[in-house]
Amino acid sequence: VKAQLAVHSKALGAEVTPDMAMDRLLQLNTYATTKPSEYLAWFTQQTGGANPLGLLQDAAKHLGLTLTPAAEQKGGQADDAANDDDDLFKSPGQIAAEEKLKQANARIAQLEGGSNPATANAQGQAQPTFGPDTQAERDAASFRNVLSVMQTQLTELGAPAYPLFDALRPNMTVKAQNHMSQKGTWPTLEDMTRFYDEVQTELGLKPAAQPSPPPVNEQADSAAAATKAQRASKSIDGSGQGAPRRPALDRNASLDEVIRYNMDLSAAGEL
Repeated sequence: VKAQLAVHSKALGAEVTPDMAMDRLLQLNTYATTKPSEYLAWFTQQTGGANPLGLLQDAAKHLGLTLTPAAEQKGGQADDAANDDDDLFKSPGQIAAEEKLKQANARIAQLEGGSNPATANAQGQAQPTFGPDTQAERDAASFRNVLSVMQTQLTELGAPAYPLFDALRPNMTVKAQNHMSQKGTWPTLEDMTRFYDEVQTELGLKPAAQPSPPPVNEQADSAAAATKAQRASKSIDGSGQGAPRRPALDRNASLDEVIRYNMDLSAAGEL
């Protein structure tokens, strides 16, 4: 694999990684299955060299077919008869030169499909009008990557980042189409994430927002903490930092005195 990648890297003048090679193969497979006729024309253009018609004719033989250049089909027998009369006044060299020119024109027409000249971008560089490398195909490939991310992306806990993607896809598709018709561009991952959230809300599938906790009353909390600390600081015998300024009960107090003492504490809220 490394040797093959090295060959392609050398041909392209840039490093080709395994991920890049796999992405390209998947892109070409998608293009070939969705637009087979364009893929065949593009493949012929890429591999046919100076004679793409010959390549197509050889391929047609495997199917028991014969291909005829479009220029020859347009001429017809009537044109051939007229040309034969004109040839009587031409030298063999002129006839041969015109025949070569006719064949060259036929190859060009077959290669370009009669209506597929290359366009130019803002920098004046030639841009293909069909094939997997047109701007439209590259944009479509980027969008397919966005959908793949939404289907496979996981959260930090390993759960699907978009668990309802497959269920919400039809509604998201409508929003994506509206986006394209209005803006003329494919939706980005940010756009599709927004559509995902919007559809959840519209279908009542998005979890309701949790109510905010009540505001914190710092003064009340401070007072409660002080009271708790005061009570906790009381000692068994009623002395201590938090104890009331009430004389401690004598250890030798009678039962009546103990009862009266505790009743007084209860009345004062000090128990």
